Amino acid sequence: MSFALAFFDRALSTISFLIFLLVIFYSSPKVIEQAFYRRIPVGKLRFDDMLGEDIPSLRLYKKHIKGLTKEQVIRIKKAKKFVIIKEGVRYGIVFPLALLFTLFFGDIILLFFHSL
Repeated sequence: MSFALAFFDRALSTISFLIFLLVIFYSSPKVIEQAFYRRIPVGKLRFDDMLGEDIPSLRLYKKHIKGLTKEQVIRIKKAKKFVIIKEGVRYGIVFPLALLFTLFFGDIILLFFHSL
């Protein structure tokens, strides 16, 4: 019985801490988002970079592009001198979700095997 209480106490404190971190990170999204943008000369622009700005004259929009193609890089180099790109982990939300999944279900699996 005390093992189950210790398990739920640990799980509750872990989840509370993670919720606290999520509140901190999502309370200031503009600050966090701006940290991932960088202005670079188009000479340093590479294939598969993420656009951080819209370029309507070339019909390139940051929300529609998963990564720049070689043709798009060539078109941008002809039209602009500088461009804003977005850096960082593209699927960053996967890591906190995987941590939560592992903490919750991993402990349940350990509890199951410990009872055998």
